[in-house]
Amino acid sequence: MNKTLFLVLIAGLCGGSIYPLIKIADTYDIPKFSYIFWESIFVVILFSLSSFISKNGQYFQKAKIKYYNFCALTNIIIPQLLFFVVASKVPASIISVIIVITPFLVYLSSYFFLKEKLVIRKIIGVLLGFVGILILFLPELKQENGLLAWYWILFSLLIPLDYTINRIYATKLIDKIDDPYSLSIGLFTIVAIISLPISLISEEFYVPFKSFSYGDLTILAHAV
Repeated sequence: MNKTLFLVLIAGLCGGSIYPLIKIADTYDIPKFSYIFWESIFVVILFSLSSFISKNGQYFQKAKIKYYNFCALTNIIIPQLLFFVVASKVPASIISVIIVITPFLVYLSSYFFLKEKLVIRKIIGVLLGFVGILILFLPELKQENGLLAWYWILFSLLIPLDYTINRIYATKLIDKIDDPYSLSIGLFTIVAIISLPISLISEEFYVPFKSFSYGDLTILAHAV
């Protein structure tokens, strides 16, 4: 298999697992900001170890602080908070369809904001992906739609909108990903710095694995 295609498939698998993991964590009453904080801490530890083993040596670059801050909010904190809000309101099948709107929005936005050319082959590919997901979940959507308030579906559209804003403007803040270790470590360090005080102030700070819970495992699984 082509290496790029393999990495895209892995990225899709990881991205698609976010909502189910958060839904499990919500079921076990894991506080949202503590979830985000510990997930970030585990990521920083994992990437720091990887960076040390590979002798990369770069962990946090001040020159990329704008990128860290912007992506911490739009790629991690805001979408995960939205996922937590809709976790008990919107079935996973509907969220799956809504999230697939993201590539279409990104592609159209790239045309207007980044002046990328619209390629018919790419448009057809994105639309086929959306239709494929719709076909998979259409039976469930028919059963659940009558039980679901429409305003929660509209609220859920904030997730692909947020991801689209991230994809478009992140490329303006950094045009070349020269060091994925420092980008990841820096990004999740900022996420941890933002989420920790909020979890403490809201009195929702939670220590995972203090008493075993499957919800704790979702934090670790999400980080991995």
